[in-house]
Amino acid sequence: RFLPDGTIEYIGRFDDQVKIRGYRIELREIETVLRQAPGVKEAAVLARDVSAEEKELIAYIVPEKGNSLPDLYQHLAGTLPSYMIPASIINISRMPLTSSGKLDRFALPEPENNTSVTYMAPRTLIEADLAHIWEDVLNKQHIGIRDDFFQLGGQSLKAAALVSRIHKKLNVELPLSEVFSYPTVESMAVKLMSLKEHAFTQIEPADQRDVYPLSFSQKRLYALHQLADDSTGY
Repeated sequence: RFLPDGTIEYIGRFDDQVKIRGYRIELREIETVLRQAPGVKEAAVLARDVSAEEKELIAYIVPEKGNSLPDLYQHLAGTLPSYMIPASIINISRMPLTSSGKLDRFALPEPENNTSVTYMAPRTLIEADLAHIWEDVLNKQHIGIRDDFFQLGGQSLKAAALVSRIHKKLNVELPLSEVFSYPTVESMAVKLMSLKEHAFTQIEPADQRDVYPLSFSQKRLYALHQLADDSTGY
């Protein structure tokens, strides 16, 4: 605030703004987007310390029937920038409240990076390759084909790294949005096989003729040569 003599006095924050990966983030904006998603009754978002230099966003929701974690991540990805998407989303039965009826953020549980899905080993070569990529990206061991990428701690930044590793190792370009649609090794392997089948199209032979039209690159070289016809570059 400004004092009468023009001095600026800093009196503190009135919002829930935090800094994540260099970005100023308003936690209530994320909570609003979460509450607008299908299957979410209540929502709260915290910034927890991962290390001395790094924080990550953790979302807590009270779910309704029809709640789907992949669908929820897809909803967030279509509304928020990647740095505002929580690293983990935790289902709780109710929000803890203080004696005055306000949200007790200190009573919210710590995130657990585990899953209740029974381990199923890869059955095909592409499932094995995908599982190894997931283990490297998520820094976990023994990932099964039915494990969920986001329940294992995956988020948008790691999804981008996953897409890059898949393209580098398997030579398949998987759109980032498809990670949210196919969040298990099993389903993603089926999608990758489909992309591989349609990656190449039949090249039809050109008609035989004496003169063929120039390509855009050839036209460019011709134009440059006309501008400097004494050069032997082209």
